[in-house]
Amino acid sequence: MKIAIHAENGDLLEAGRLDAPFAIRPAVLRRAGRAFTVRTAVPIRDVAGYFGPATSDGPVPRLDWTISFNGHASRNFPALCFFSQAGENRFTLFFDDLVDDFRCTARMNQAACAYDIEWTFSVGSAAKAVTAHLDCGGGPWPRAFARVLRRLRPQGLPAFPAAAWLPVYCTWYAAHACLTNDFLDANARAAAELGCGTFIVDDGWCYDEMKRVTPETIGPWYDDIGDWEVSARKLPDFRAHVRYAQSLGLKYLLWVAPYFCFKNSRFHASLPKERRDIAASYGTFVYDIADRAASASVLRRMARLVSSLGLDGLKVDFLDVQAGDPAKPLGRASLDFVRRLSAAVRRAAGPDALIEFRQSYATPQMLDFATQFRAGDVPFDYLRNVSKLAAMRVLLGDGVPIHADPLYWAPDEGVTTVARHFVASLAGVPMVSMDLARLPAAHRAVAAHYLGFYREYLATFAKGRWDVRFSGQIPAWLSATRGRERVVILVDAFRLGEAVAGFNGVCHLLNLTDRAIPADEAFGPDGAALPPGGAVPCGGRGTIR
Repeated sequence: MKIAIHAENGDLLEAGRLDAPFAIRPAVLRRAGRAFTVRTAVPIRDVAGYFGPATSDGPVPRLDWTISFNGHASRNFPALCFFSQAGENRFTLFFDDLVDDFRCTARMNQAACAYDIEWTFSVGSAAKAVTAHLDCGGGPWPRAFARVLRRLRPQGLPAFPAAAWLPVYCTWYAAHACLTNDFLDANARAAAELGCGTFIVDDGWCYDEMKRVTPETIGPWYDDIGDWEVSARKLPDFRAHVRYAQSLGLKYLLWVAPYFCFKNSRFHASLPKERRDIAASYGTFVYDIADRAASASVLRRMARLVSSLGLDGLKVDFLDVQAGDPAKPLGRASLDFVRRLSAAVRRAAGPDALIEFRQSYATPQMLDFATQFRAGDVPFDYLRNVSKLAAMRVLLGDGVPIHADPLYWAPDEGVTTVARHFVASLAGVPMVSMDLARLPAAHRAVAAHYLGFYREYLATFAKGRWDVRFSGQIPAWLSATRGRERVVILVDAFRLGEAVAGFNGVCHLLNLTDRAIPADEAFGPDGAALPPGGAVPCGGRGTIR
């Protein structure tokens, strides 16, 4: 495959072949100007879909006219994979610059029977080469991404705190901003009883209004965000509540969105006009993150929040709010901020601080700065939850605490569907967002069963080797294997043989399919043992020896 490097003004700087890693040398980068563009093409031969960091719901099983995404240090990363209908890797292209702003555009060229691909990067530090890689190795395409990760992170993984692997309770879907101390105390007790290890109070704690998200309220939702102070009116003596939850054995985190400063906040009013409202998103305003004085002020607020309340860490949201733009780069400023934020939280909460990042900045670059990475919002939708978790497993690899989006269902939902939510969540670390204090007994039994199962086999979930196969955009199955123990989350009933092929040991089967599955032992959604020789019902589990 041919590769061409162009300067910002379009001049050809150099050309060659991409049959081996192609290093764009510092001297070439210095001649490029503020940005450079890499052009290449991949043939459309036995290609049926694509996958990359921006396809957060899983692989895309079609060939779009145009594929486009962008990013920087805290939004996506530069990699794109094309695969066959059988799920075999055909071409995986990626770059080792995980910091600078980039834009990828792949356009279908019918005459050439190819995708013409352009990668445009801002020129960061010209002291270091940028290397383009092409992986045409065979096998399932998720394994190609495993090879990518080994190249992008040859140093391996950081050590994650043990608490990052424990089940989580989150207030978001359960209450939104309708938070009271009584609600929080009651749900902290219930969460601890069910085996949760972390309690997250999501958005809603830092303003007085009691409200729920609806299509009518979402527009002005964030108007009061930016000062990061607990609402004394709504949550008096909040420190006492935090201590109470921690006395139950729970780690305690608060939601923050450190790039946000809204029109009703004192912080917004304090900034010069040219340093605020840089980008609008979700009806919100963002300050100039390259302004170190403004970002230092935010970091002081974050650190004071953690230390004054005795928190164990933060859930950090919306670091991806500004898209990557090679013409107006902010990747290096973003990385600088994230590095300082992570250090500030760890100084305030201690070396075992918990720091949650969200899916679109769940990237190899961010592994050093967060302790857990959470799937994007999918209320009610357990199939999208398992798909997002599978995608994140491919993008981050084994040994990383990947958290499910909080489980949420209608209070009168059937037991089978409730169980499916839990089965899907076990593709990651399970997280729940129901009013646990009012949970029906049947739902509580399902929750206790699957959270107990997760904790019993935690070593396999956390330290096992994960394998993922897709059927279209949804996983057909996922498995975690450790020694002679394997946990299989089965979504496609006809792929069980593939999921257990070649394995010799005890396989725990979690049934996310639409039909009963034969097994040696079977248990219902609430963990009740079923008669020998039966089948694992939908939402149930079983063992195959």
